[in-house]
Amino acid sequence: MNTKDCYQQCVVSYIDILGFKNLVESQYVNQSMPIRQLLKTFLRVNKECSLVISKGPKPQKVEIRFFSDCIVRLIPIEGKTDWEILQVLEFEAYELVMIQMSLLEKGVFIRGCINMGEMYYNKRVFYGSAFNEAYLSESKKAFVPIIVVADSLVKYLQASVACSSFQILNLLQDIEHNNFNHSQTYLNYLLYMANCITHNSLERGKKFYETHNKVISKELLTQSKSVNVLSKYLWLKEYHDHYGVFF
Repeated sequence: MNTKDCYQQCVVSYIDILGFKNLVESQYVNQSMPIRQLLKTFLRVNKECSLVISKGPKPQKVEIRFFSDCIVRLIPIEGKTDWEILQVLEFEAYELVMIQMSLLEKGVFIRGCINMGEMYYNKRVFYGSAFNEAYLSESKKAFVPIIVVADSLVKYLQASVACSSFQILNLLQDIEHNNFNHSQTYLNYLLYMANCITHNSLERGKKFYETHNKVISKELLTQSKSVNVLSKYLWLKEYHDHYGVFF
């Protein structure tokens, strides 16, 4: 049977722009140019972050699907060993963190979910239980600008002893320290950056942290009239201040 004609195990990530509906219907009503520029930045940053998992005679590419303000990233893992699956998960978690941080420096906030499970996809369509869970988790649990980890994937990582060999996945296992001010496990980019800081990278870390504060402060002023949107950036401000000791 052709594996392209059936379900297969995949790592799937679903990300979108925080508050996009508000931007279209309120902030930039009847203005297409700002929205187009925003989407152009979103797509460019996703493309700039590596879309090839491994180099060699048969490099594995990340499958990308885009609609409205949403990007879906698919990585087939059918037939891979547990160690190889963890390598793919570490790769994708790192890429998502880089996308999130790069966009944030440009004043673009995203939210999303990473998951693993059955998917069907071709050049025109995709569907499957892994995407369904990612979509629902993003909708219900990523109410602030974070990329959550689906419950089924959290259970997989918690059961894996080998996760300790991977930097980001190891952090995700430590729920007590990773999940600051949120009930769901998420890709904690400030904690990851704090764990990666060396003497040579301290200035770079401080620069990002300062930019992080500036863009959050700007949104707190811009969104002051919308209580619902404002609450998301108040959470982000608390998150920012919590990790200030590392920078």
